[in-house]
Amino acid sequence: MSLFDYFSRPWFLILLLVCLPAIFYLSRNSLAGLGPVRRWTSLVLRTLVVTFLILALAQFRWLWDNEKLAVIFLVDRSASIPAQHEQAAVEFITEASRERNKDRGDAVGVVAFGSTAGIELSPRPLNLPNSDKFNFQTSVERDYTDLQSAMRLAMAAFPEGYSKRIVLISDGNANRGDALEEARAALAEDVQIDTVALRYDYDSEILLDKLVVPPEVNIGEPFEIRVVVESSDETKAKLRLFQNQEVLHVEDVELQKGRNFFRVTQILDKSDMYYFRAVIEPAEGAADAVIQNNSAMAFTYISGQPRVLLCTDDPNLDDDLILALRDEKIWLEVVQPSALPIDPAEYLQYDAVLFSNVAAHDISESQMQMMENLVKGAGIGFAMLGGDESFGAGGYLGSPIEKLLPVNMDVQQKKKLPNGALAIVMHSCEINNGNFWAKATIKQAIEILSPQDYAGVVYADYQGGDKWLFPMMLCNRKQFMLNRLSNFAPGDMQSFQGVMTKAYKGLAETNAAIKHVIVFSDGDPMLPSNALINKILADKITISTICMGWHSTPAPMKKLAELGSGNFYQLSGPDSLPEIFIREASTVRKALIEERTVHPMVRRGGSFLTGINLEALPTLEGYVITSEKEKADHFLTTDSHEGNPPDPLLSSWHYGLGKSVAFTSDAGRRWTAGWTSWQQYRQFWSQIVRWVSRTRSDDRFRISRTREGDTGIVYIDAVDAESNFLNGLNFDATVITPDQKTKGATVRQVGPGRYRAEFPVNDKGVYLTTLKYSINGQDKVYTTGVTIPYSPEYRKLSTNDNLLQRLADTTGGKILDEDIETGKYESIYRSGFNVARDSKDLWRHLLFWAAILFFIDVFIRRVIVDYVDLAQTGYSKVTGFISRKKAQRTETDDRLKTLLQRKAGLKHNVDPEDSAPATQKFYQSSSSDEDDAGVTMDTKFDASVEQDASSRPAPSPSAQKKKAEPTPEAKEEDGFTSRLLAAKKRALKDKKNDEQ
Repeated sequence: MSLFDYFSRPWFLILLLVCLPAIFYLSRNSLAGLGPVRRWTSLVLRTLVVTFLILALAQFRWLWDNEKLAVIFLVDRSASIPAQHEQAAVEFITEASRERNKDRGDAVGVVAFGSTAGIELSPRPLNLPNSDKFNFQTSVERDYTDLQSAMRLAMAAFPEGYSKRIVLISDGNANRGDALEEARAALAEDVQIDTVALRYDYDSEILLDKLVVPPEVNIGEPFEIRVVVESSDETKAKLRLFQNQEVLHVEDVELQKGRNFFRVTQILDKSDMYYFRAVIEPAEGAADAVIQNNSAMAFTYISGQPRVLLCTDDPNLDDDLILALRDEKIWLEVVQPSALPIDPAEYLQYDAVLFSNVAAHDISESQMQMMENLVKGAGIGFAMLGGDESFGAGGYLGSPIEKLLPVNMDVQQKKKLPNGALAIVMHSCEINNGNFWAKATIKQAIEILSPQDYAGVVYADYQGGDKWLFPMMLCNRKQFMLNRLSNFAPGDMQSFQGVMTKAYKGLAETNAAIKHVIVFSDGDPMLPSNALINKILADKITISTICMGWHSTPAPMKKLAELGSGNFYQLSGPDSLPEIFIREASTVRKALIEERTVHPMVRRGGSFLTGINLEALPTLEGYVITSEKEKADHFLTTDSHEGNPPDPLLSSWHYGLGKSVAFTSDAGRRWTAGWTSWQQYRQFWSQIVRWVSRTRSDDRFRISRTREGDTGIVYIDAVDAESNFLNGLNFDATVITPDQKTKGATVRQVGPGRYRAEFPVNDKGVYLTTLKYSINGQDKVYTTGVTIPYSPEYRKLSTNDNLLQRLADTTGGKILDEDIETGKYESIYRSGFNVARDSKDLWRHLLFWAAILFFIDVFIRRVIVDYVDLAQTGYSKVTGFISRKKAQRTETDDRLKTLLQRKAGLKHNVDPEDSAPATQKFYQSSSSDEDDAGVTMDTKFDASVEQDASSRPAPSPSAQKKKAEPTPEAKEEDGFTSRLLAAKKRALKDKKNDEQ
């Protein structure tokens, strides 16, 4: 063991070479006044104090070897492992645990893993239960095998003070993480890895390995569809090929052992996105062990004229816009919100998406998030047109759609802005988790309100009656509102009268332009009085009702909505709650609609406005109020009105790889009816749509796609018009994963004009890959994708002995297959492992003793003590104490015993009438002794002898003289004082001699 083993910071030991000589040098003068014993004692103490402090700074620790061994078994439970092998693994680890060295205190633990890992049993010095009583309790995801995370968890689970060994029980088919990297980390931590191979062999297995189609083809150009099938044996099967869910080709095939290739030629004559799916089915009577790997997917795109998807709430109201775009040779597909695609791959056929008066509650949150990802990561264009259900009036505040648009739905900078107020009446929900769903959707409704809007929630409390959860207040305190919503439980109520009265008074006190009430109940309470409803209507407050519950009575709720000029909703479950609450909350956002004659003001020109006579723009009759984003381009605005700044009408910007446009009025409906007759109407809209649409890639670029393990790869071959390689291009690549996350991808040049983009493919589904680059000053975007039809767990169906061997070799471990076959398990707890070394930090103890020794040193130098006299005094005290103890233990003399008995008898015979004081009798006895020495003791204490205190004779002069003489006790006291003074003089004389 080196010096670094005992000290965490050994460089502090250099201070010993400096400090110790300095202590000896400086102590020559500072300790010169002390005697030799005290001087050397102080010097030793100082040296120890400084040494202890330096050792503490160096973090000294005590080390010792610990031969205990902890073994953690890693059990592979991924989907590729057959069920019978899992039971075999259980039997193996239960038997192996019994071979541990109990005297040494060896420990055993179990970790189960798939794509995730969990500790089944923490390492402990106990045998595992029998295999029939041991069942895995840890839940792990089984779609992938992540050896790296499993080994990392095992190393973190090892107890302190043990040597460490991992026994990996797996087929070695890792398809996530880097197992070898983690093995090198285990080696650095002195952890050995032994491996046990799980071997299996399927008698008959058919696997559809690949479906290959070109990523992009031309109209009318023949192309080849290739299908690659692997088979473990010769067998018969049926191959089916689908194009856009329709059967394209069916063929009975003879499969040979190994790889089989099939080709189908296809010609497509229409610009579109085409999806292909291949399925291989074993013939009747043929076996196939795993059916999850019998299909594959791919897609291709045939380019042509720009393709645009128009989503509108009412296609009939957008006829003018539809005809204008189609006349301008723009391919347009029109859908309503309910038919909007939910698969991101379906959007690859479109260059842009247009929303015309589509409300936020008509599409899902996931669709809005997908749209943002497609614009940002795939380069697809997006444009939103205004209407009474669009922008902030449609409930888009705070949504992903707002993020990608060049305008804000929140208009805080407005000086005067019509606002809204929303009161929510809550009644307890009787469906499962009804209150939870209600509170969650109320939160969503509050989220879409602006800070200038009011909101409040009133409910019936179980104990306190009708009360406000929070009264009507501005939504600039949203966090307070949301916190209150999280901790309340609405109770039952008998009548709506109380809560509706509170809601009415709260709304009446606000200065909102639009006021609305949402009543959420099962319909049991009595309706409010007609007088209250008339007051509500007189103040232009509308009422909507939501009837929900297993035993709901919808008739009263429907009547209340009719009386309140609102909407009625009958629900049987919580699925529609978010949409309804957002729809109703959007009612108060209608204050954002500005309906007046507006003359568009030109702020600046843009590329998509080239050739447009901006001075001749028709007037508008309305728009939705929004506010500008700083980095966006704002081309058209409204005029100033009533002291308010202009509002944006036409804005655009680049968002990620795509572009977006916001036109806050409509496109020919009620606010722009005069625009349809404008001679540049078609040109205006076609140029906007073409500008926002995705720019397709150069035809000279060729793309190929493949997958290697858990890595998706896209190759780009780039040449110029003369077929020369284009080198040094900078690609900006993004990938949209199946779970709607946008990630970057690395692109590097790997050959002349050849580029390679790589990205991880950990989940099944479509990985949309977008490549943005600039060539000849023009930005181009190419979008393709890699499909993962099934988990890689179903692709590799044999043991990866190579990886298992490399893991063992990297860490100095062992392949245990042969030992297992012979039923010997003791090699798992074999010696030869790296012995663990325990340590204990001592710096705290060193600091403690340094402090103690420091105060002892101060005491020795500052306090003068005569240690000889102290020893003598102590000796005399001890001997005196011992002599007294002996005196107490001396047996009583017989004469003294007789005298005491005589005395007790005299006391018993004293005349009770004798009241003479004890002092008087004492002096009488003393006088008798002095005057008559012949008087016996009996005579002195005779009770019959009575003398009056007044007749007692005065003491004789001789007696007085005797009293004046010092008693023996006084003489003894004087002698002790003299001795004490003499001792003090001697001590002072000795001190003087020492100092000389």
